Amino acid sequence: MQGLLMTKQNSSAIFFDYNASVMTNQTLNTIAFPVGYNTNKEDHNISVHPNPAAGILYVNTGEQLKPKSLLVFDISGRIVETGNTKESKVQEVDVTKLATGIYFIELVHADGGKSVSRFVKK
Repeated sequence: MQGLLMTKQNSSAIFFDYNASVMTNQTLNTIAFPVGYNTNKEDHNISVHPNPAAGILYVNTGEQLKPKSLLVFDISGRIVETGNTKESKVQEVDVTKLATGIYFIELVHADGGKSVSRFVKK
């Protein structure tokens, strides 16, 4: 995952009645903003259906692609499912065990290229 990283140092002054202010300790806040999904090579076109899916998800890789492995990522980038592919232009992925949400499916091809598509688990 690629992203932006923002850091900022903060401090504060607290006033009690009419006395002089008391300064707090300085803190450092770090906030990460993920901005996209990084792939090593240019994406090939793949399609997934049905989308949203509740049971079996079908991934159409087309005639020219030779996928060798399959990864499913949740929205935070964690791998939640892995598997090997079969010699077919349509791969089947059982998503029944996944929680409801948005996921990314990545196929890694024999030539090192990757194909990524998004799907919704209902």
